[in-house]
Amino acid sequence: MSYVVRLNGRGNAWPIELGAPQGPGSRHTALAGDFREYANTSFSIIREDAHGNQEWSVLIDVGMGIVDALVRGGNRLPDAVVITHPHFDHVAGLDWLVASHSRHGVRPKLPVYATERCWADIMTRFSWLAAGTELCVLPLGHAVRVSTASGLQLKALPVFHGDYAPGASMILTELQEAESSFRVLFTGDLLCPLLRRSDVEELRAVVAVFADCNTRFPWPRSNHWSIVVEEYRKVLETWDRYGKLEALRRPHAGDPSEEQYFSGVDPESTQLFWAVDEFVEAIAAKNVCVVHYSGYEDAKHHGRDILSDEELVTWIRGGGARAGSVEWHIPRPGQLCSIGTDGRLTWR
Repeated sequence: MSYVVRLNGRGNAWPIELGAPQGPGSRHTALAGDFREYANTSFSIIREDAHGNQEWSVLIDVGMGIVDALVRGGNRLPDAVVITHPHFDHVAGLDWLVASHSRHGVRPKLPVYATERCWADIMTRFSWLAAGTELCVLPLGHAVRVSTASGLQLKALPVFHGDYAPGASMILTELQEAESSFRVLFTGDLLCPLLRRSDVEELRAVVAVFADCNTRFPWPRSNHWSIVVEEYRKVLETWDRYGKLEALRRPHAGDPSEEQYFSGVDPESTQLFWAVDEFVEAIAAKNVCVVHYSGYEDAKHHGRDILSDEELVTWIRGGGARAGSVEWHIPRPGQLCSIGTDGRLTWR
């Protein structure tokens, strides 16, 4: 058996901006030539047997361009869908997916895993999808087994991704085999996670983190993570909600599991991780795979260059980020990553 992650897309809400400047060496020009770069960020978790055949697949987020990616990736219906948060670039393809499942799926309804606040927000815009979906609630901080994917369980941990991202969560996945188990974290979109000390301990030594980060340096009004923070921490400190847990938890207000979860979060001692490098260092992650990078805020607000994938890796490994023992990866859409129990990632 093997555990495989496929990157279906890595773009933010506007993966290729219409009218953006082009020219030799620009990131926009390089990406515009590849149709796969037009897809929003999404992953497929796949369990393969010893012969490389898929036993099941679970889709994480289904924004624009993802159905096309699934068709080109084998035209297989996912056995379940996980939604990290209700923004359009993470749910835009859900209608198409539900319609396909209704016609060709082996189950009457498509299982969808999400927090209650996230799903309630989706229903305000796409209420008709309720007829074709089976909601499987992810209570904050509680592991839930995926009934259609043997050995897989999910845990939603709340994050702050702005006031208009209710129920936004990172998803800790754990695949349990007969003699072993290992974990992979998908952060979704966030400015910072909202974790209890017990969560940080549980996240230690995850095999891989697939991390959202739009920029190298922080710009809090973008509501997205940056790769590093130290050099520009004052930018965060001038933000009116910096470090204020009560303000950061508001998008989760009303979730039935909210009070119980946040009762374990000490507002005086909670460590809020404002950048990818400090987070993966704290949890001793073996690998971090950066997605969502555009560099727009770096150029506009900090006067720093937008880098190519190769330049980004070189900058990180050259000391731009606190690499430590973490191995950094910049995966491309369509790539598959086999994850070994020894913590090694094999790309194909």
